[in-house]
Amino acid sequence: TLPRLPLNRTLTTIKIDVTPPKTDISLSGDEGEKGWYKTPVHLTFSATDSSSGVASTQYRIDNGSWQDSSSKLTLDTEGEQTIEFYSVDQAGNREETQSKLVKIDTKPPTTTFTVSGKKGNDGWYISFIQVTLSVEDATSGVDVTSYQINEGGWQTDSQPIPIDKDGQYTISYDSKDKAETRRRRNQNR
Repeated sequence: TLPRLPLNRTLTTIKIDVTPPKTDISLSGDEGEKGWYKTPVHLTFSATDSSSGVASTQYRIDNGSWQDSSSKLTLDTEGEQTIEFYSVDQAGNREETQSKLVKIDTKPPTTTFTVSGKKGNDGWYISFIQVTLSVEDATSGVDVTSYQINEGGWQTDSQPIPIDKDGQYTISYDSKDKAETRRRRNQNR
């Protein structure tokens, strides 16, 4: 027979959790080059805790106010932004703050096409000309500008571009920023 236990016994459960949760962040969007995104970026926080469970995940952008995270966050501001985040478990353990740099450049560079030479009648020049391509990109910066005269090969030579023969010319140009956002155009001269 089994021994009888007293009826006034007390059971106590002791719970121990000394390990903070772990938070991962995943980014999705159209990746360019050199760590830049060419579209808005979707961030997803994923926190795990093997003992008491995750209570909350907090994040902030560029030293702003801490906010409760939803499972997904979308960033669409041009430029570099630092996302800081951490999670707390049900026992009150807080993980160390982590950070992730997110770089977004959705706009292609702006290229200005300028021709210097003596203008004649009906859209013709009566001197040889020089073409200058001026490029600006306010976010990731200009990487390269290429040009093509008529059906010739693409070139990245220094500027200005001399045109020193009679004829009609189509000049195509392509500017790319460091995020690999492009803008291609044609100009007839």
